[in-house]
Amino acid sequence: MITTEQKNALLKIFGDAHIAKISKYLSENKLFNRNELPYSCSFISRVFNGAVENKNLEELIFEFAQEYPKQLEEEQERRNKIVGIA
Repeated sequence: MITTEQKNALLKIFGDAHIAKISKYLSENKLFNRNELPYSCSFISRVFNGAVENKNLEELIFEFAQEYPKQLEEEQERRNKIVGIA
């Protein structure tokens, strides 16, 4: 189960619209629930806030938390290259 401390740390990583970002990541990477359906935003929210335990989804959230800063950095580098800063 995601603890309050972990949730707060994850919020600092993801920022606003964190549930939408997680949902998009899961869908784009074809990471579905046991019924092979996309996780609902409400279920992601309940797991993220520690109301429901789901080890698989929790692990995917933390996996995305590791990858997300790298995605932001790559996006910033791409934008800088476009405008000639890099």
